[in-house]
Amino acid sequence: VCVCVCVCGWRRYMSESAALALRGGEGADAAMQAFGGDGGRDTVLVVLAGAAHVEGRDGLPSRLSRRLGDAQGAQSAAEARAFTVLPESVRWTADGLPDIAHPKGRQEADWVWYTCRELDLV
Repeated sequence: VCVCVCVCGWRRYMSESAALALRGGEGADAAMQAFGGDGGRDTVLVVLAGAAHVEGRDGLPSRLSRRLGDAQGAQSAAEARAFTVLPESVRWTADGLPDIAHPKGRQEADWVWYTCRELDLV
């Protein structure tokens, strides 16, 4: 129970911080403003978060989209949706391709970045 509360609190903090940076104005992150972020529709923010925080668009992406929604003038939920890249460590074939039965679909992430396992622990 304690771990779940901590993870939810951490996700809330990350999504609110990202939303403040994207919105600009009062309360925005000073670093974002220093690099020219004005919170407009053309502002891009890259957040590096662990796979558990983005997989299945659960956690950080869904919370950020809910926070931005109408604040960014989005016409739909899809327009306010965060673009996600999911890192996935897998075995590789001798041909240099990921050794997977089926690639993950769009319901998991916009892109899946398959990386080679350094050590095969499984």
